Amino acid sequence: MTPTAVVTQQPIGCRPGTTSRPSIPITNPTIRVQITDAIRLTRLVCPAMEVLAEIAANVWQVPAAPGQVVAEGDTIAILESMKMEIPVLAPVAGTVTDVRVAPDDQVNEGDVIAVIEPS
Repeated sequence: MTPTAVVTQQPIGCRPGTTSRPSIPITNPTIRVQITDAIRLTRLVCPAMEVLAEIAANVWQVPAAPGQVVAEGDTIAILESMKMEIPVLAPVAGTVTDVRVAPDDQVNEGDVIAVIEPS
């Protein structure tokens, strides 16, 4: 018998201990899947991750571009607040599918900076 798991909606995010949320909400609160590949399960539960601004700031640089492959911890953008540079890091390894900010934009806490599809 193939092992199965029941996946339920995770209101906090895809990774425990983070505030990242799936950019595509899970519409079916319970999904029954066969566990044949951990990567497939991850993509089902969390097809894309939003990278959020942690503070209100100005966007200084955006080294990431759509289609770029990033590793966990790579710099997606650099914010500037009170003459301090705050790097915004990729929470997961994957491909940047959307960058929603540009240099000189202003962001508030919780605004989406980029979207990453985990690999």
